Amino acid sequence: MKKLLGILVLGFLIIFYSDSFSATKNEKINEIDKMFVSGLLSKEECIKFKKVILGENSEPSCEDAKTKSLTIKNLSSVKEPFTVMYQLKALGIFTEPTHYPEGMIKFFGNACKNFHCRAAKATRKMALTFKRTQNYHQRHPGEQLYAMAMFELFYQQKLKKDQKKVEKFLVSWPDKKKHGKTVVSLLKLNKSREQMRKALGMDLNTSVEEAMARYWVMGDFLEKGEIKKQKISKDIKKRGLLLAKYKKAVVDFKSSIQNQEHEKLYDKIKKKNN
Repeated sequence: MKKLLGILVLGFLIIFYSDSFSATKNEKINEIDKMFVSGLLSKEECIKFKKVILGENSEPSCEDAKTKSLTIKNLSSVKEPFTVMYQLKALGIFTEPTHYPEGMIKFFGNACKNFHCRAAKATRKMALTFKRTQNYHQRHPGEQLYAMAMFELFYQQKLKKDQKKVEKFLVSWPDKKKHGKTVVSLLKLNKSREQMRKALGMDLNTSVEEAMARYWVMGDFLEKGEIKKQKISKDIKKRGLLLAKYKKAVVDFKSSIQNQEHEKLYDKIKKKNN
């Protein structure tokens, strides 16, 4: 953890010292304030970075911690600023789960006890489940929830595998863009992880163990339900189809707007020197 934080700090310093970073001093100061308000920087780090920009003899100040909640309301971009450093911070660091849901342990079996084996087995099952047809999921409504729990292991495995590449990217950014494609791939996976968690009232701060437990409990609950066939009139079926199309159109429209900002960020990362 300390190692990664140290690299983050180094990454910030590289940005601020770089001749290719064309932002004005005020823009840099504003960015630091946003990072401080959002919790990315401590008060000491905030002051340190401001001194890098304004000079060691300067006496910069940062907002007092007590006013953070008030300041956040006035900074709409703090909630989810589309900056490279902020998005990389959201990736987190590899965390091997300390415990698993009971049903997941049964799925792994006695022969699969280490993280590598469990993550690999979970990934295969997850991929198979997500490929299943709608009819299958109607008969087994809990399977998708189980797969979402397994996605948590898949993500941690990817994070562990690519962590060194992320660190190299941080150190070289923005002058060079090493392993940009790998970083973008992780950012997209993390965005999917965030959306899955939101569906059950969780966020990226929720621990891996808690996320898997919630998915699994909900999956068990859905699997206990009994499927009963009922006759539905043609009019209701037509309304259902129209409503489904309408919902899809709205979701696609919202997603296209949100994805524009993400794609700009991804293009910025992959633009050159990959």
